[in-house]
Formats: sequence, C-alpha cells, structure tokens
Amino acid sequence: MNAENPRDSAQTERSNMYNSTRKIKFKLLLMEKGLTQIGIAHALGISECELSKVVNGHREPTDEVKGKLSKYLNTNAEYLFGNTDKDRKELYDDQSN
Repeated sequence: MNAENPRDSAQTERSNMYNSTRKIKFKLLLMEKGLTQIGIAHALGISECELSKVVNGHREPTDEVKGKLSKYLNTNAEYLFGNTDKDRKELYDDQSN
C-alpha cells in the first residue's frame, strides 16, 4: 500500500491550480483578441505542439518564448504566466509610473 505524502499532494494541487490559472488567462486573451493558438504559434515561429504544452502547463517556456508571447498578446509575462496576483491593469499602471 502506497501512502501519499501530504507534502507531495499539496504541491501537486498548487501545480494544477497554477496550470489552470495560466490556461484560463491565455484563453481569455485569445478570446478578447480574436486569436487562435495555431495563429499565434505560426506568427511567433514556434510549433503548435510546444505552444499547447506551454499553455496547458506541461512545459515551462523559455524566457524567449515568454517574451514573444507577452509582446504578441500585449500583456505582461508576470500576468500571463501567473507569477503575480495583480491583474493586467495593475501591472500596466505600475509600468506607467
């Protein structure tokens, strides 16, 4: 019988939540701008498979990919990849000051 370590379980839960948040933010941006993942992948010169893995949290993007996506979607990498609780407007206002 394998007893699951509570620490591992909590870490997995946080990881799943982080990945869900990333996916939701990305999908909302796509809808707002009328874009598709396929279109973005082609425009940025990355494979559709790589972009899908990044969006779904199965692969951590390189700094280069983070930069390309953030610039293309006109947002902040901190917002897009869930490294902040601030929303896009707050990040924009912080950068403007």
